[in-house]
Amino acid sequence: MLEALLEYLNEDEKLATVLRAARWRQSFEFTDLDLRLDVAPAPEGDQALAWTFDRNPSWEPKLILRMTSAHAHEYLRGELSLPVAVARGLIEVEGEGPTRLKYVTLLALLSVPYKRVVVRYLTERADGRD
Repeated sequence: MLEALLEYLNEDEKLATVLRAARWRQSFEFTDLDLRLDVAPAPEGDQALAWTFDRNPSWEPKLILRMTSAHAHEYLRGELSLPVAVARGLIEVEGEGPTRLKYVTLLALLSVPYKRVVVRYLTERADGRD
């Protein structure tokens, strides 16, 4: 689902331009899955974003969010407030103060695309296309 979200973001010219211009370099660590997703602007080419799940990206993340996959799902759907989740210990944030503010604002832009990807995924599963 995360890869589908990133592909969707690459296809959305406006969002891709905003994320690339912000030089978004972030890691998402999913503690219950032992999984890490690193995202950054892609080198010049057809895509705006590059990503890897191999824990060894060619870039250094400026922000790291650590959480369970369930909390990530809630957060990306806009159902979990980051400040509340951090205060409750549900999400751990690592990064410099100004970067945190900048990237948290960017992350709010992911909610609508993520919801669309989830709906598309659920529709395809219901139609037997998984």
